[in-house]
Amino acid sequence: MAKNGIRTMLGIGFVAVLDLLTAYWARHSLVLGRTSPVLGRWVGLHLLYNTGAMLGMGARVPWLVTAIGVVGVGWLTIWAWRSPTLSMPLALMAGGALGNVLSRLIWHRVTDFITVAVYPGVFNVADVSLRVGVIWLIWGLLRRAREEPRRVEGNMD
Repeated sequence: MAKNGIRTMLGIGFVAVLDLLTAYWARHSLVLGRTSPVLGRWVGLHLLYNTGAMLGMGARVPWLVTAIGVVGVGWLTIWAWRSPTLSMPLALMAGGALGNVLSRLIWHRVTDFITVAVYPGVFNVADVSLRVGVIWLIWGLLRRAREEPRRVEGNMD
């Protein structure tokens, strides 16, 4: 349990720090509102600031977005600590949420700077971590649900 907890906390911290460092870099290296292609028209860098959540939702109540983020970080961290098999996807999600919360507390907004042609918004490292964590968590939960009937059937013999 302790080893899992340490790994979980390191994962959360790594994602949050990586997000803050890349946001700092973007703020000081990119021009606000200008897109710089990285991989042709498919991937680019486009600096913008977001006071809301995904796609700007909640921009008029940034304090509420921050409060929900703080609660989310706490809830995801506790769940990750208590669930060794799901700790890594939950740590990715908690780290992403923490990175965005810290950005709001430090700069009063989130720094978004990554664009991908097949995605409608501009996002950051924390957002990538959140999405990868969600996909990984869903996959893990579906796998667990699929294996659960086998365990129950095996115990009935």
